[in-house]
Amino acid sequence: MYKTFRHGGKTGDVIFSLPTIRELGGGILYLPERTPDACSNLYSSLKDLLLQQAYIKEVLEYPSDLPYMELTPDIHIDYDLDRARLQPLKGVVHIVKRYMDAFGINYPNWKEPWLQLPEAPPAIEGEYVLVNYTGRHIVNDQMKIKSKVDWKRVINSIKKPVYFVGHKSEYLTFVEHSTDLPFLKADNFLQLSLLIKGAHSIYCNQSSVLSIAQSLGKEYYLDVKPFKTNCLLYTNNEHILQ
Repeated sequence: MYKTFRHGGKTGDVIFSLPTIRELGGGILYLPERTPDACSNLYSSLKDLLLQQAYIKEVLEYPSDLPYMELTPDIHIDYDLDRARLQPLKGVVHIVKRYMDAFGINYPNWKEPWLQLPEAPPAIEGEYVLVNYTGRHIVNDQMKIKSKVDWKRVINSIKKPVYFVGHKSEYLTFVEHSTDLPFLKADNFLQLSLLIKGAHSIYCNQSSVLSIAQSLGKEYYLDVKPFKTNCLLYTNNEHILQ
């Protein structure tokens, strides 16, 4: 009998919880279709990627209308991964480590890449760079990009072809308020992960794209939200955009 896991969270949090699921022995993962903030589908967009991990035996959907952090009725759950949200130092300790701390896991190599992907031909020939800037960070009340980073300057400094990945709405807002660049469409997170895997480097803020870049050990350049360091691995391939 497989162990059962439940996650009610956002895409990046699910990616960050995978090392904990692996260290607990893996099994069946239950996800809702809609995330708490209803910004994206979770179950249908993540399922193909999650099933590439040998320790994930099945990904099943549970009702999305359950109150947040409430256990699924009539389904036995061995590990409710949302327990990590109750850990102290939220927003400071890296999310991967918070999941491990929530379940008493002592794994010294938790910073090592953890995401497995299938072998696939490159979607784009040659070297390229990916940019992502998520909707919840992208504009303030005056409809200007919140970031202090001059994204137009950053993108113009890159000597390789640059593409935007993410939601189309994020892309449209980004090019309207920053600078124009082509858009790469990915239908789900497996396709997105393969694009990230093939990229030379990733430029992004705190997002699901960052979680995938870290899980693959990719070089990334990060526009970090002030006073929120739970996305920083403090490794040699981590660069903070100024």
